Amino acid sequence: MFGKALVLALLALSGSALAAPAPDTDEENKLMNKLMQDAVLVSVQNVATPQGFKEDKDPNTLQIVFLTDPNAKGKVSDDGEVVFVPVGADLNLQNALTEEAFRRKAKRILEGRAMLQPH
Repeated sequence: MFGKALVLALLALSGSALAAPAPDTDEENKLMNKLMQDAVLVSVQNVATPQGFKEDKDPNTLQIVFLTDPNAKGKVSDDGEVVFVPVGADLNLQNALTEEAFRRKAKRILEGRAMLQPH
């Protein structure tokens, strides 16, 4: 149930300005919107904890993992490729975690570009 709501909320976010705190730069905001529009969302059910999950390492996907352990906390992987949604998470938390994932992906891409530019 929450998976479909999260996907619908993500689609709504991708077509408009983000409602959460503004990204650090216009470039980051544009990249986040592009990433949202281009991402392939993969919903994964019945995973107890983040430690019990192995991500697909595909930079074109955003894996949304719905945790079953009631003590597991929601979080985003360091690289922004996986969102771990805790049991009973409301739509606001799901949206915040998803936005953080795209922010991390965008920052990682922009930092990589900056490292490639001559100083």
